[in-house]
Amino acid sequence: MTAVLVVGADERVLAAALAEAGAEDAVIVLDPSALALEAVERALPDPRVWYQVGDGEVVPLPDASVDCVVGPRSPDVERVLR
Repeated sequence: MTAVLVVGADERVLAAALAEAGAEDAVIVLDPSALALEAVERALPDPRVWYQVGDGEVVPLPDASVDCVVGPRSPDVERVLR
């Protein structure tokens, strides 16, 4: 299983990440706005997607917990990469 972190609740970016993800992969969408996360969840419902309130400066995920990042990088985003 691969975990992909998408920084920002962008519908186009999430759709592309989902198209690349396998059936067993997880896609985590990180955005500071719960409303933006809810909107993208309604637009692209998919059981592989997890939604997390936060931003790229303080990523609320464990160290080395994702395999790939789509979106802007920061030191904390780098911390969560495997």
